[in-house]
Amino acid sequence: MNTTTPAQNSLLIDYLKKHEGMEGAHLTCTLACEGGGKNYSTHRKRFLNLLKDLEKDKAVLEAYPESLQTVVELCRSLATDGERWSGDYEGVCIHVSEQGENLINLRRPPIEFTRVEDRFYYRPAAGALAARREMLALSLSFKQPELYIFDGESAEVFGEIDLPESVYAFSEEGALDASQHAHIRRSRDTGTPQTVNQGFSPTQSPRELNEPIFLRELSHALRDLKESQELPLLVVGDENIVGEFVKVYDHPFGEIDTEMGMQSHPKASDIARICSDLCAEKQRQEMLEIKKELKQAEAGRMESFSDNVKEIYEAAEQGRVASCAVASDENAWCRFDEKKGFQSADPEKDSDAVEALDWIFVKTWLNGGKAIAIPSKDIPGVKKVAALYRW
Repeated sequence: MNTTTPAQNSLLIDYLKKHEGMEGAHLTCTLACEGGGKNYSTHRKRFLNLLKDLEKDKAVLEAYPESLQTVVELCRSLATDGERWSGDYEGVCIHVSEQGENLINLRRPPIEFTRVEDRFYYRPAAGALAARREMLALSLSFKQPELYIFDGESAEVFGEIDLPESVYAFSEEGALDASQHAHIRRSRDTGTPQTVNQGFSPTQSPRELNEPIFLRELSHALRDLKESQELPLLVVGDENIVGEFVKVYDHPFGEIDTEMGMQSHPKASDIARICSDLCAEKQRQEMLEIKKELKQAEAGRMESFSDNVKEIYEAAEQGRVASCAVASDENAWCRFDEKKGFQSADPEKDSDAVEALDWIFVKTWLNGGKAIAIPSKDIPGVKKVAALYRW
């Protein structure tokens, strides 16, 4: 698979904007799910058992007397929706509030926990959310090409475009057809008038002669589409036709990604899987770039580098963090007192305690930076957080 410039993480930012600041109980639950959708009944039972324990938690009941029951009911509804639990994954991160529920599939098993607080925890789903990208996907063949739109999770046929139906459709519309270049001339040998062809080789079929027109018309249709200005494009199909298409088509949004060797007319689910894998690879490349930048900055002792939780927390609030890595397997609980400033806190005893690493992750993205969540052993200096400042 050929990969190019990463798309914007607009879906991740939209997700954070939508859910930050909502009132009421917010449940975050992470589960390791061996076998993914194949073992849905087992995962469902575990989730329902966690809900039973939650309903007996006096502290949670006292903190959210009005909204907790709504959240639990939504959780039960989610647990019984087998379609939502289908697919290939090794874990899930579940976010449920009064406003609705979200089940996020994870490619690797997460550290398990269940918490109900005033906000969600996003670090367990950081990679999955960052890999959600919108894109166009062209299933390319010489007969009935289809354009799909991928929303980060599923793909469906994009109905607002007229693509040429077939390479054969141009034979009656002025395409390079053998009959159009035939004329009468006299044979030197017999003097008998004969019909002969010029500009047409017997080894070339009408389809081969129509291919350039087919690809040109396909390019025009795509280039005129508003979404082509805004979304990346993946072209899926046989190596020969995909190779010819990318020679003649310049995508307005940028370079084109390709997936060759595919059979003709794949299902929407196949397109979604290919898009999802491509997005995950782009997210992986972004993560490697951020890790590389941070390690180089630490090694070079750059002034713009920091691994201090308090400093980075405040910088993220101010929008000064360009990129950062936060530990996915550690916590840094704190509270911010107007007189004493940033202090460590015990979440079991302090209702105002904030998990600083998750907050850094959210604020960095919302203020125009990039953040990743990785094991602490992979963070420069084996710290809980590392960041590069804009100034």
